[in-house]
Amino acid sequence: MKDKYSSGPWHVNGVQIINTPEDADFGATVVAEVCYHSNIPWEANAALIAATPELLHACKALLNCIDPARDWKEAKQARDAIAKATT
Repeated sequence: MKDKYSSGPWHVNGVQIINTPEDADFGATVVAEVCYHSNIPWEANAALIAATPELLHACKALLNCIDPARDWKEAKQARDAIAKATT
């Protein structure tokens, strides 16, 4: 199943988060923009957003390593986060 979000990798470019997929026929496109304000940690927010595709992939990969019969709170949190990100 194809992902519903813009393919990665995503990078921070000022207040913009851009994607630069290797298979793109066009240049980078803006995925998101963060609000710039001196009282908001906009650089940290931008970095977190830019890491989203890798974090999602890592969560999915880790869940594949966990015994599904185990009822771990952290595994449920990861499944819930994946569902939130992909629905």
